[in-house]
Amino acid sequence: MRYYVVIDTNILVSALLTSNPDSPTVKILKLISEGILTPLYSEYLLAEYHEVLTRSKFAIPTALCNGIVAMFLEYGMDFEPVLVDLDLPDKDDIPIFLIADQTRDYRTYLVTGNLKHFPEREFVISPKTLVDIIENDISTQ
Repeated sequence: MRYYVVIDTNILVSALLTSNPDSPTVKILKLISEGILTPLYSEYLLAEYHEVLTRSKFAIPTALCNGIVAMFLEYGMDFEPVLVDLDLPDKDDIPIFLIADQTRDYRTYLVTGNLKHFPEREFVISPKTLVDIIENDISTQ
């Protein structure tokens, strides 16, 4: 089964900074590389990934940041959302939310560590919830 996801930037930061190989954020990157998760992205989102991941405070090697963007290009799908006015706590999250909202035909999940930044919707979930959904689906097949 294939799952479509929009990955909030904080998930990538967490995955790249954690020392826990079993963390849900690390598992999400692995599921992308295995072709189980198809990340949906836009030019805006890829630019945000690159800008945030290359911040000096994170000290993530540039090659690793570029590798993440390359993985999204290889395994993901470009989707440019139709921009509409939306009231979110962080205006930078609007394009991210709109990708997930406008691709509901794919049953897309928006995966974030900041659930309070987005409207309460069944498709806005935490990394752990996503991993639990996938592991449950795999175990019942």
